[in-house]
Formats: sequence, C-alpha cells, structure tokens
Amino acid sequence: MDPSPELRELNKRVTSAIYRAEHLPPGPEAQVAFREVSGIEEEIARRTAPDILQGSIARRGAVTAALSGGDWLRALRLAEAYLAEPAPAALVGELAALRDEATEELSKAEVPEVKQVPLVRVAAS
Repeated sequence: MDPSPELRELNKRVTSAIYRAEHLPPGPEAQVAFREVSGIEEEIARRTAPDILQGSIARRGAVTAALSGGDWLRALRLAEAYLAEPAPAALVGELAALRDEATEELSKAEVPEVKQVPLVRVAAS
C-alpha cells in the first residue's frame, strides 16, 4: 500500500528530525529536538493502525522520543493512550515497559516547593 502524500511528508520530516536529535550533544537543544520527533511520530500514529508495522513503530517512537526529550508526563500519557488501543501483543509489552519507565522517571522528578503567600488588598488612590 502506497502511503498518502501527507504520510510520505511526515516520514521525511521524522527521519530528518531523528537524525538532527541524535546528532546534537545532550542538553536542552537535544531535548527540544526529541520532543519534535515525538510530535511527528504521534501524528504518524494518528494516521496509521497499531497493527501495521509503520503504526507500531510510530507509537513506540512517539513514546521513546518523549522520554529522550525528558517529557515523562507526555511519554506516560502517550503510552497509556496507545495501550488502550487494540494492538499486537509485542507492541503492548513494549508500550507497557515504556509506560513503566515514564512512571519511574516521574517518581524521581523533583517537585518544586510552593509556598502560599497572603493576598493583600490595596485600595486604589
């Protein structure tokens, strides 16, 4: 089956984005690049079924790129959404492992301390 022109374009974009992300030194710029990869992979996943090779790869790619981008909440959300779809057992196992990795990373994340400050009303002069 020949992919649609839109899907062919997404495939080109994701290939380029992956190359760029993988060749950047670790750091904020690489994380942003991996988040871009995740977004493109998610779009490919929307357009393909989980039981075909491209759909399966896109789902794994969206989650792993989110993890590589340090966006653990996104990775968890995507993994859970993809696990809710009917999918081949192998994909389900891989997505479950990625979900667990995202959950583990989230549990280690530092939560900023938030202090409540009193509200002071100032009358207009």
